[in-house]
Amino acid sequence: MRIYESLIRPALFLLPAESAHNLGKRLLSVGFPWRLMAERFRVADPRLETEVAGLRQSSPIGLTAGLDKDADALPGLSHLGFGSVTVGTIMPRPRKGNPTPRVVRLPDETALIDHMGLPSKGLDYAVRRLKKYRGFHPVGDRPPLIVSVGGFTVEEVLASHMAVEPLADAVELDLTCPNVEESGDFDTLEGIARLTEKLMAQRHKPLFFRLPLRLSDENWEKALRMAEMAAGSGVDGVTPAGGIRAEDSRLALRKGALAGKPVLENSLRIVRELRSAVGERLTIRIAGGATDGESVFRLLEAGADAVNVLTAFVYRGPGTAAKMNRELLHLMDRAGVKSVRELSIRSSQSVAAAG
Repeated sequence: MRIYESLIRPALFLLPAESAHNLGKRLLSVGFPWRLMAERFRVADPRLETEVAGLRQSSPIGLTAGLDKDADALPGLSHLGFGSVTVGTIMPRPRKGNPTPRVVRLPDETALIDHMGLPSKGLDYAVRRLKKYRGFHPVGDRPPLIVSVGGFTVEEVLASHMAVEPLADAVELDLTCPNVEESGDFDTLEGIARLTEKLMAQRHKPLFFRLPLRLSDENWEKALRMAEMAAGSGVDGVTPAGGIRAEDSRLALRKGALAGKPVLENSLRIVRELRSAVGERLTIRIAGGATDGESVFRLLEAGADAVNVLTAFVYRGPGTAAKMNRELLHLMDRAGVKSVRELSIRSSQSVAAAG
């Protein structure tokens, strides 16, 4: 697995970030070779097993939305040892997103800055891809599949949810992307509340809300209120992101969201405050800052139920989940923690004591 970091990654990093990303997706769109190598990427250890909003995961480490926006790479991604795979964000209609270049790498920091702006091939395309994938990968032959959908109106999101839910194990709603300028029904909590009420009447599977980035005190207050509303409405969980604002002259619009190792402390703060606010009423799937087993351990200990990655995949390659799972097990052994579930119980007790 070190071949990626010593040979393949240097070659990929000669390409612009988005070109390398697209090449990787094409390679992952063909499932057969990845199926043959699946055992190399799987760390089968009962200590890693956990349950996230009723979904049984072989590991708390999942792949977050953003890598596979249109469900093109699922045939390969499903064999790489992740506890869950989230695709999307899928938009109702095709959209180009922001002008390029819109992703830059910061190798010295194990980080990325992106300002993608929700590019998407649209709902119809993604549904066709999901149907094809589910036909070849029945339940039990793959990790839980979570589909992230977005939109700018209540009606758009309701229609997207209805279309993808039968093809997913859970649905995540991305209503507050920081990299788009468009306004819509979800600029206010009232619009989100109206959507939530209608969604709860039609949903049959776990539902997660992606929370706004912590860009300001006002923004974070909205995220906390959104989480409280979700908990009170029966939503299963939230996906907070640890990303922060950053500027870089190489980006077409000069600004974006920083992700990767530098945002770990921000992610830890978010998890602790969110867990303190909602207690055990919501599942927390943190995205951002985890690039190795130690960061996963710390986020779980802080109160996360699952840790989702993307930047780590860029830097560590197809063996990301296996490497991080082994690192996590090593740290659990050192700390005398017998299972991920025990680590979650420890974090819950810490929150209760603090309260």
